[in-house]
Amino acid sequence: MGDQSYGISVLYEPLTSTADHTDSIVAIHGLGGHAIRTWTHSQTGVMWLQDLLPDEIPNTRIMTFGYDARFHNFTGNEDLTRIALELLTALEQERTRENENKRPIIFVCHSLGGAVAKRALLVRPKTSRQAFAQKSVYGVLFLATPHNTLDPATTAELLARIAATCSWVDTAWFRLPVRSKSRALYEVSTQFNREKPDLKFLSFYETEETSLGFLKRLVIVEKGTAILGHPAEEAIELHANHTEIARMSGKNDKNFTNIAASLAKWCKKAITGVEESTETKKAKEAIVTKEAKETKSLDPPRALNYTFYETPFAPCETFKGREDLLESMDDYFEGGEMQRQRTFVLAGLGGCGKTHTALQYAHRRRFRYKNGVFFFNASSKETIAANFDRILNLLSLPAAAKNKEEILKKWLCKPGNSDWLLIFDNADDLAGNPIDSYIPRSGHGHIIVTTRDQAAIGSVSEDGASMEPLDEEDAMEVLLAKAKITEPSGDDIEQSRAIVNLLGGLPLAVEQAGAYIRSQRKPLREYRQLAEERVGEVLKQSPGISARENSYLTVWELNFCQLEKESSIAASFLLLLSFLESTDIPETMLRRGSSHKKIWDRSGEVTEMSPKDAGLRADITALIQDQPKLDRVIEKLLAFSLITPNSTPGRGRVFSIHPLVQYSATQRVPIVQQQRWQKQAVLLICQAFPFSTYVDQRPMSPHIPRVLKEYDQLAAKERFTAANKRNVSIMLLSATKFGDSVWKREKIARAKELVLDDTDPFLRAWLATCESGFLRGQGNYDESMAALANHVKATILPGLAKDMESDARWNAQRGELTLSFAETLLRDGDRARAKAELAAWAPLNPSIPSSMEKMIMQSRDTLLARIYKDDGNFEESLPIFQRLMRETGYVHDLSTGWQLVMLNNLSANYCELKRPLDAEFVLAQQLKLVYDRKWENITVGRGLLQSLIEAYIRRGAFEEAKIELEKLIPVFEAIPNKDQLQRIGLVRVWIGLARVAQMEKRWSSSFNYWSRAAAIQEEAGWTKTFTHAAILFSMAQVLYQLDQKEEAYATREAAEEALTHEGRRYWIAGLGSYWMDYVCVPLGEFGPDPVVRQESVTIQTDVALKVDNLLALPHRGSDTLTRVRSNSSTGSDLLRASVPLVEQLGRRASSHGRGSSAGSITFNRRETHGMLSTAVDKNAAPANAAALE
Repeated sequence: MGDQSYGISVLYEPLTSTADHTDSIVAIHGLGGHAIRTWTHSQTGVMWLQDLLPDEIPNTRIMTFGYDARFHNFTGNEDLTRIALELLTALEQERTRENENKRPIIFVCHSLGGAVAKRALLVRPKTSRQAFAQKSVYGVLFLATPHNTLDPATTAELLARIAATCSWVDTAWFRLPVRSKSRALYEVSTQFNREKPDLKFLSFYETEETSLGFLKRLVIVEKGTAILGHPAEEAIELHANHTEIARMSGKNDKNFTNIAASLAKWCKKAITGVEESTETKKAKEAIVTKEAKETKSLDPPRALNYTFYETPFAPCETFKGREDLLESMDDYFEGGEMQRQRTFVLAGLGGCGKTHTALQYAHRRRFRYKNGVFFFNASSKETIAANFDRILNLLSLPAAAKNKEEILKKWLCKPGNSDWLLIFDNADDLAGNPIDSYIPRSGHGHIIVTTRDQAAIGSVSEDGASMEPLDEEDAMEVLLAKAKITEPSGDDIEQSRAIVNLLGGLPLAVEQAGAYIRSQRKPLREYRQLAEERVGEVLKQSPGISARENSYLTVWELNFCQLEKESSIAASFLLLLSFLESTDIPETMLRRGSSHKKIWDRSGEVTEMSPKDAGLRADITALIQDQPKLDRVIEKLLAFSLITPNSTPGRGRVFSIHPLVQYSATQRVPIVQQQRWQKQAVLLICQAFPFSTYVDQRPMSPHIPRVLKEYDQLAAKERFTAANKRNVSIMLLSATKFGDSVWKREKIARAKELVLDDTDPFLRAWLATCESGFLRGQGNYDESMAALANHVKATILPGLAKDMESDARWNAQRGELTLSFAETLLRDGDRARAKAELAAWAPLNPSIPSSMEKMIMQSRDTLLARIYKDDGNFEESLPIFQRLMRETGYVHDLSTGWQLVMLNNLSANYCELKRPLDAEFVLAQQLKLVYDRKWENITVGRGLLQSLIEAYIRRGAFEEAKIELEKLIPVFEAIPNKDQLQRIGLVRVWIGLARVAQMEKRWSSSFNYWSRAAAIQEEAGWTKTFTHAAILFSMAQVLYQLDQKEEAYATREAAEEALTHEGRRYWIAGLGSYWMDYVCVPLGEFGPDPVVRQESVTIQTDVALKVDNLLALPHRGSDTLTRVRSNSSTGSDLLRASVPLVEQLGRRASSHGRGSSAGSITFNRRETHGMLSTAVDKNAAPANAAALE
């Protein structure tokens, strides 16, 4: 049977054919237990689950679950959750067949194995099969499981007794810390009792004492504690002690008779009960699904009874005191009117424990907030925005660029989402960053605000508390706990009392002092002498500071001095961190900032700017790039409690540093040294921010305002050097590729200030391009033109660029200016002039263009091909797009975005030419890359998805199209102050839904969708456009089918009038061609069917399109077959293969590194499997099949 210590072990499997409908028993041992030995009688050797129980319930599958049951795994929620997920994963692996998902499950739990079962029923499942297993649980049989304890303290005593029954546990080892480690068990029981799952429960309790050593015997889990108190519970006594209650001597053992009879009764009822329950659940799920679709629900996929607990820091292990404050917070949040949003303010000096008090409250009460606990760093607008991104991802909610706050607020306002807690931490600048705009306006929910601003009690909320330093006794506990002094002597107590009084009871200062004592192993008396001496020195250096400021400056001065002695590079690294945004410093950002950065040189080729060339110190960049050395420095800073690791899954290591630590670290060094490190912080972020490639900028964006602030504080001679201004300007211009319109406007404005006196034509042209593109995106065509004109007046006419004629980089940037100008002309309707402008630009050496110029040429050709396509010249535009596709392949690194625009248009071309499968083929691989790189929330990323939807519609895959369109609605609709492209995107969504409904003859739905699209057009003032005409033609046909003929004719007349202002346009795929042909016919009739039946896929191939891209080809079902044919000069069949075989061929091609020859690949979906298999078996592919690779 193999190792049965861990995972699921099947002890008995029914042999009859009726096993498809059997139930399953899973036995779970407790603390110190074993999957087999826990259930085996010590004298008779009977393992009753395997030897006795199958005879009583022959149609029931019996299993046991083993796991690491050492003491520490029962002392933290994370550990219990991990074990619970191991159980669900094991059940998932054992229930692989469809019929097994319906099997009822009964848990049999000994002692703390019951806590594992409870957590498994409460935890959020990772997969749908785990959710099935969770829902399949019929009942839980508890054997001496503790359920009800008064508080964590009594839970701790009980945990100690249970642990004492395990011979390998030294009770003296855990006696002291066990109180703090019992909270996990207490909270899982409390939550389970509150949730009261709708299950059956049997609680067997012990009545005999267990020996705990010489002359000491106890009933470990007494009757009152072992009874759950659930309405569906049955409680039965067993004559056994805590250990033997899970062991049966034989078939005649009365305890076995009781347990077996109860299980047999349950198993008989379970199958019918669960089948009925399953049908009921299916009906309810169908109703919920229907309601969600109708209301465009934003609910994230989640399990019932799961609490999102999302904070960047773990609760402070040395948190002491504040019990009166926490109790008053409890009274405030739980008392009075139920249907009222409640906000509580914690105000006080930095370092007084506001954040950790808020986190302590949240941690203790997290199970009360079923919809989640969410933490916001409210120190700036940028940090709040980054937090919204993180939380939306956590909740699986859409995160469009401009609507993060509204999406989350809308979700929090939903009636079903009423139990949540928001924490706004460090909201110190309430005037410059008011938090009111981030708070949902609802009649429910709780909010905690921490701030240094005492006026917040009254302005933000009438309710709150001004936090004072810790009481002497509590402060002493913190000091001793942090210093790891578990058995203080009388002198230690007196010295600790003197130290905390010297530090004014400020929690952060006391904690830092304890960290110093622990790391240096100094006696308390010696530390007190050091602190007293340092206080005098601090007062001499800064005579005007307050007593509280003196307390933390004194402590940190000691820590800093010791840090400098032990590691000067660690002290330097701390100074660098002290000029960055304090709460979110990703290690990945530090590495990027200390690495080479790709930039364009004057020859128009990619080169690298080293950190040294960027002005960064060699010792710091070498440190960050040396992982072992960096690890040692971080360990050193953690040992002194100078930085804190944040819990950010999936992001690698992220650190925070308290603002008071930053302040103290910088204030102790001379101003010249301060400015040196300010400059280093600015240059690090400049180097870290990508020059043009799209990366996830969210972790870095909060640092830009911070380093701009530091830049402004630099001395003029540092601030205004050409190199420094250029570095900051490049960072700002690179940042305009990301973020919302407010972000872009601010960054462009700041860049204009810096570039004002710069004579670099390349930089000035880049700025003009960014500004023009931003204004064009807002629909401000005149202002977009003006930005370009101003650049010409300020740069070209004065002759600033006269020495740049041989500069390929400048010429390429001039080409990008031309593209921006042509794009604006095109949006304004001047197509002829746009084409003329595009034709006027050329690379310096057309036969050998630089890489940068080549990229501009490709972008220019994309725009020219778009003009052909939008005029309806699909045969002319297609070869251009195909050539560009061969030249570039799929986009792995997003720069200007033109490549994705090209793919969108290539896909649209294929749809226009009745080749929707070809469109799907070219989009599939790119969309995978888009989602892998998180580009789906930028405009071109959403455009690719809309292109795929059009391909679905064109080939009649309406269900797939509707699913994707409905996903896009909440993304677009929640965006406030939509720009032109976003409004167009939403119009396309409604048009897509309307067309599908019309072709399915769902006339009412279609009319509603068309009306939505028309309303957006009218609100934007786009009524004299072809798009509006097409919408009206479609609405007229729908109204006619709804027997509203008078309205239909009036709408048709309005459509014809709109068409006189602008003829057919083809920029929305299909709308101006096959859809207009379908609806622009006499009312009541139908034009040619827009749906085409493509028999094969033909794709032009070259080195950029390898056979391994066939992996992305959409196909339906495992029996879908594919034929690959060369359209080369021979025209012979190269290979016949099924999709799996083509995948293998693609992998072989990749492994050999061979590219494809120019030609095409055709996939015929109508071949038979037998024909293909025969062809492959006979080695039908000729030798020149390698050309395909």
